[in-house]
Amino acid sequence: MMPSTKKADKSLVLADEHFTIWKYKGVPEEVISFFEETNWGSAGAVYERKNSSELVRQLKDPYLFAIMKVKL
Repeated sequence: MMPSTKKADKSLVLADEHFTIWKYKGVPEEVISFFEETNWGSAGAVYERKNSSELVRQLKDPYLFAIMKVKL
């Protein structure tokens, strides 16, 4: 069974006027894409994650907490 899904199950943990916190069961595809498309680093040193989807598939029952800014 692959832990990442296009639409992961999620539940709202906390909400206020500025932010929400969501708990995802599994890792959403948009998160995997974010890691694969982002180069991390500063001042010349850059780190690229090239196999995020393969690493996520190796996780057993992963979950993710995401903090989202409320759109005003």
